[in-house]
Amino acid sequence: MSFVRNDRVVIKKMSKQGIVLDLLRDGRYKVAVGSLTLTCTGDDLRHLSEDENKRRERFPERPGWEFQGEIPTAHALARPLDLHGCTAAEAKKLVEQRVDQAARAGIDRIQILHGIGSGAVQKAVHELLAALPGVAHFKLAQANPGITWAYLK
Repeated sequence: MSFVRNDRVVIKKMSKQGIVLDLLRDGRYKVAVGSLTLTCTGDDLRHLSEDENKRRERFPERPGWEFQGEIPTAHALARPLDLHGCTAAEAKKLVEQRVDQAARAGIDRIQILHGIGSGAVQKAVHELLAALPGVAHFKLAQANPGITWAYLK
């Protein structure tokens, strides 16, 4: 079986999903699995099944999306997303990226620090979260109205 860059695959022996980063000269593949980068043969991999792709459908690829740079680790994605100092437009872009990355890493919730201020950033973030198909629900933190928790499907 052959694979191309950005294919979603399963490493058979690990039963873990990953993304093909590169085809190496010797016919092996460089595959990102969470925070790991593995080198695998084609026999070690298989394409995602239809059922496995269902989760992916809740977080559809945006036109022209292609993996760029380092895959954030689950540890990095678990840290709060700090939007202090961002405009509403910048905040929306960062939140959309974080939701996408977290979903791909299998993380079920993210913490967003938008602050209180004028409320413009919080409003923009909440409008975006309400529109994203992969977000189950979101709520303000009880102890701090400058923090929103987003729960992913």
